[in-house]
Amino acid sequence: LETGDFPKNTQKQNHSKQEYFSPEERKKIIPPELKKEFSLLGLYSCLNGEETNCFSESLPPLREIHKAYAMKLKEIHPDTATKTKPKHEIAVQIQELTEAFERIKEHYKALTN
Repeated sequence: LETGDFPKNTQKQNHSKQEYFSPEERKKIIPPELKKEFSLLGLYSCLNGEETNCFSESLPPLREIHKAYAMKLKEIHPDTATKTKPKHEIAVQIQELTEAFERIKEHYKALTN
């Protein structure tokens, strides 16, 4: 290498954004293992599915998550939905939303312990 040259990295580095946060700061961002759950509730989205173009990395208050959960349930529930789907499909969606909400609640509970 000549003076002022930088070594070329032949391997692509794959660093998670979370590697750069302190443990205290990490508690304030959406953990990677819950991004799918937050996405189901409409609280996390990425452009074109690319992790580099994501919105809402910060962890919202639990009350906001509960509001989002209630709104999603209202959108798909047969009594309040504008578009009706087969009952089995609705049941599966409701179960997915409920499980996602429960996993998120467990995460918040773990943060406070």
